Amino acid sequence: MIAALSASVLGCFGVATSSGTRLAFNKFHAVVGGSCDGVQPICLFIAAVLAFPCRWRDKALGLILGIPAVLLVNLIRVQTIMVVGAYWPESVDWVHLYGWQALVIVLTVAIWLFWEEQVARPKRVALR
Repeated sequence: MIAALSASVLGCFGVATSSGTRLAFNKFHAVVGGSCDGVQPICLFIAAVLAFPCRWRDKALGLILGIPAVLLVNLIRVQTIMVVGAYWPESVDWVHLYGWQALVIVLTVAIWLFWEEQVARPKRVALR
């Protein structure tokens, strides 16, 4: 699914095709493998939400809104790696293995922090 969605978006910027887990963009080919599916950061997010002490309603809201947000981050990750591979192939390994690996974790934690601050944490009333 990630390869097909990526191909449809990348098709707006060049020639993009997908077949199963294979993805091609402007003659750069890649396989969207098991570690590219976003499951690991989603598991991290789910664990963080479930471990936070708050109401179950807030946890459910966090999961309903957060999981698609993490999936969107992963989708953007796959697409940018394909663009880098098509235009700067010498940089694709660094972007894939170091840049986006760290960024996905940071953005997943940022999504959790946003949920925690906006939804789950009790609101403090200012005394005047």
